[in-house]
Amino acid sequence: MVWDRLTDGFEATVVLKVYDRDHNLVDTDKFTTGKDRTFNLGTPDGSGDITEGYKVKFILNAGAYTTPPIEGTA
Repeated sequence: MVWDRLTDGFEATVVLKVYDRDHNLVDTDKFTTGKDRTFNLGTPDGSGDITEGYKVKFILNAGAYTTPPIEGTA
């Protein structure tokens, strides 16, 4: 879930990228504020179950501010 409580005119977005054990990009999803959307949550098959050992990267963008990738492992 992405929340943006500022009224600065910029919409916050989070990009989720999932990489397999060989560092190949297997899925990308983009979450935004102000919209009710359903995504496959990092899995091309739509199950939402990210394979154990896959890398997950999140990138937050809020107007002029973008975070470096926040990385974890499933």
